[in-house]
Amino acid sequence: MIKTEKNPIFVITTKQNIMDSSTVYFENCNNYLQSITSILSIDELEKLSKEHKFIQKEGILDLKTGIKLFTYAANKISSLSLVDYCAFIEEETSKSIKKQSIAERFSLKSVNFLTALLGKILASQLKMPSTTNKKFKKIILVDSTGFEVCPQFNNFFKGAGGSGSGSSMKIQYAFDLISGSMSLFEITNGVTPDYKYSSKQNIEEDVLYIQDLGYFKTDGFEKIQNENGYFISRYSTSCNLYTSQDKREKGIDFIALVAIFLSLGKSSSSQNYYLSSSKRLPIRLVMFPVPEDIAKERMDKRSKKGKKTSSPSEKTMANSKVAIFITNVPEDVLSDEQIKTAYRLRWAIELVFKIWKSIFKLDEVKKMSLHRYLTLFCFKLIMILIDFQVVTSIVTTAKNKGVFLSLYSCCALFKTHFADRFHECILQNKQDELAELRRKMEQQMLTHCRLDTNK
Repeated sequence: MIKTEKNPIFVITTKQNIMDSSTVYFENCNNYLQSITSILSIDELEKLSKEHKFIQKEGILDLKTGIKLFTYAANKISSLSLVDYCAFIEEETSKSIKKQSIAERFSLKSVNFLTALLGKILASQLKMPSTTNKKFKKIILVDSTGFEVCPQFNNFFKGAGGSGSGSSMKIQYAFDLISGSMSLFEITNGVTPDYKYSSKQNIEEDVLYIQDLGYFKTDGFEKIQNENGYFISRYSTSCNLYTSQDKREKGIDFIALVAIFLSLGKSSSSQNYYLSSSKRLPIRLVMFPVPEDIAKERMDKRSKKGKKTSSPSEKTMANSKVAIFITNVPEDVLSDEQIKTAYRLRWAIELVFKIWKSIFKLDEVKKMSLHRYLTLFCFKLIMILIDFQVVTSIVTTAKNKGVFLSLYSCCALFKTHFADRFHECILQNKQDELAELRRKMEQQMLTHCRLDTNK
């Protein structure tokens, strides 16, 4: 969705339910590729273009050439200029075109056109249901990633200002670890707190939601619990704990709680408490001691983050000595150690963000007009989502057969050796070549990207 320039807020939101018993999981990815090539066919693109009044007349820069230009430009956002675009179009059409003519194509219409296309791509991925796990139907990892954009976009994408960025963008992302598909995707400014997205999640029964402290919100946990879902989160000391639902009870002494636990010398502790003075939400608190060197490192980080010259508080010192999680998963379903292990699964979504930035260069930016940047960003994101889904399907299929591949290495191999040809086949609807290309991709990934399971 793109709102008017008078109210410049750029948001793409998807909250569809990805569990649908009538759909088929695209295990070998061929059905997914057919779906994508259909969405990106010239007939479908022309319909969408007409709907958003983008490139309606035939000319040097027709829709087909425009899509080729987006593909070329989006791959090198930070290095290409309008002069480069002119040279590319002249090579494609054997006709010259002025910079001004190209610049005019990057408009609110082009942004709306590609935003709508991005929505269709997301919807096609969200139709992919997850497989069934013995304990949970899905394991949803919730996180966000942000990056700086051009300072002149500040009115559109607010940044922290001051010593931080004057303009920044954030992607909210919820990812099912079991199926490799997503359940929430939103792009917005860089200053909106993560916890505001807790209420936007489409909660499902028997699904485990794993999220970090940024999403810590009692209302969010309550929503998950009310829908018969499960959560695991780090505990925030800003929220009090109680031993009963009696509103007259004062919160427990956190410093004493940690001190007693550490004095017992246990490897872990699991106790039932109530969270929040007003909600009194029943939760299970799981606590682990951390090594002294890790505790010191955590203290140092907190001191630098807070830029404090004074000594840390007793509460901060106590919290640095332990790792504390809250959950509503019963102990007979996940033990203390399994809770800690499950939370560590969050590295998977952090790896996704790392791949998007380091391999696919999603955060590349240079000084340009707002509409040009948003147009190229949307198109680049479309290609990244398609690429990532295809590579993920290969990794998931291999895992189901007992072969473990490095997702990072597979994405790097794809980007270096297959991406350009793959995009060409996708946009030209070359199904036979796509199937053969995917077979070669899988073969090379199985040969070169296996994880050493003996380590």
